[in-house]
Amino acid sequence: MLDAVQALNGVDTRVFDASSVVASAHDTSDYISVPDAHLLFNGEFKRVGTSDLKIVGSDGKSFFIENYFSAEKHKHLMSPEGALLTANVVDALAGPLAPGQEAQAGAQPATSQPVIGRVEALTGSATVVRNGVSVVLNQGDLVRKGDVVQTSGSSSVSITLVDGSTFSLSPNARMVLNDFVYDANASNNSAVINLVQGTFGFVAGQVAKTGDIRLETPVDTMSIRGTTVL
Repeated sequence: MLDAVQALNGVDTRVFDASSVVASAHDTSDYISVPDAHLLFNGEFKRVGTSDLKIVGSDGKSFFIENYFSAEKHKHLMSPEGALLTANVVDALAGPLAPGQEAQAGAQPATSQPVIGRVEALTGSATVVRNGVSVVLNQGDLVRKGDVVQTSGSSSVSITLVDGSTFSLSPNARMVLNDFVYDANASNNSAVINLVQGTFGFVAGQVAKTGDIRLETPVDTMSIRGTTVL
């Protein structure tokens, strides 16, 4: 075990071994620094117990945040370069308190979130994390508000939303369908989509013409009104 303590924006982090870091969420800032950007944006987010958060990378490295979920207002996570995962995206990636598990598309968990689109095309394998449960996607499957859509290293997926907007995810991509409000007779429609990693192409539909679409990335936010984005 390494005997080292360092300060990351006021948060004490203790390096227990060469591949694990522990931080505490009890500080006065609005965010917690994660010292490994690749781990932050590519790692798997897990709830530990009732209040802790653990980010685990494919190489075994991890970042553990004590009491992350205990506060009423959860903190944003930031890379050393200043790229940000907002608290609501972190919550979506970690899922609810119940542990997630792999499930086939035919056994999707019950949810009260509305359907906002469907899978139009799929190459290779892709999943959607819904309420902390990872579901294998198939062409024609429905997607819901709050879903986390993920593609593997050799796959891509195209999804059409109910307003006619379409987006396609490249290999090794992850996106959160954070918010979507659409009424064909309304003029205040809105959508928020968060790209966590990878690349996506987007063609705006009726929401952009009758409201606003925000595409949020770790480094910037785009407001879309009737255009095509890559």
